[in-house]
Amino acid sequence: MPPLFGMGAGANQLSAMGAGAGLIPGLGMSFGPGTGLEIPDEVQKFLDETEKLRRELHVKKFDYFEAARNKKTPAEEITKLENEMVELRTRIFQRATGQSQ
Repeated sequence: MPPLFGMGAGANQLSAMGAGAGLIPGLGMSFGPGTGLEIPDEVQKFLDETEKLRRELHVKKFDYFEAARNKKTPAEEITKLENEMVELRTRIFQRATGQSQ
């Protein structure tokens, strides 16, 4: 079987196991009204409550990878960014498990 849209052997293995294009991001899967894939209310609430934290984590990840690829970045700065990402992930996890308000 040829690769799916140039995605390589991994996509072929998924396809061979019966995973259709809907399980491969970017190949036809969408959410929202009328798709049959509505987000449950409790998940939507969690996403709404953690939007700022998730956005901050996303930006922090970008900052981290930019710092890591720059050979002039001090190791302390990279460590600081790593710790900040762990803190953000922890706060998001606590929201998900009801450990935080």
